[in-house]
Amino acid sequence: LGTIPQPLLAPPTPGPTTTSPAPAAPPAGYQINSTISRTSMASDAITLWSRDRSTILRGVGVGGFGESLARANPGYARGNVVNNQFIEILTELGVIGLGIFIASLVCPIYTAYQRRYWVGSIMIVALVIQWNFFSGNPNALHIWTVLALTYAYATSRSRTALG
Repeated sequence: LGTIPQPLLAPPTPGPTTTSPAPAAPPAGYQINSTISRTSMASDAITLWSRDRSTILRGVGVGGFGESLARANPGYARGNVVNNQFIEILTELGVIGLGIFIASLVCPIYTAYQRRYWVGSIMIVALVIQWNFFSGNPNALHIWTVLALTYAYATSRSRTALG
C-alpha cells in the first residue's frame, strides 16, 4: 500500500519555556486506594505471620487474620481480610496449611491436564491467578464452585472414556 509521509518535528530547544511533561493519568477506573489497601494488608499479613516460629509453622488460626491484626494494631477492624488468598492462608494456617492448600490445587490441575481437558486446566489456572486479588469464602465462593465442577468433570470424562 504505501506510507503516509509525516512531517518532521524539531526537538524542543531547552530554555525557560520548555517544561517537563505532565505525569500520565492513571487508566480509567483505576482505584489507587484499592491498591494501597491491598498491598498494605498483604504487608501486615506477612508481618503478622513472621512474628514467631509457631506462627510461621501453624499460623494464627482459621479465620483469625482480622482478629489477630486488630489485637496487634488496635486501629484495624476485626473483619479485615488480606485480599490475597495465598497470603491469608499462609497467615492463618502457616506453612503447613499453605502446603496442603497448594497440593489441593495441584491435583485438579494435574488431573485435568493429564486427561487433556485443556479448558478445565486453563480455568483452574485462571482462578488460581485470581486468588492473588481476592480472599475469604464469601468473596471467592465462585472459585471453589468452578474448581469442584472442573475436577468432577475431568475425572468423570476419564471414567467414561476408559470404560
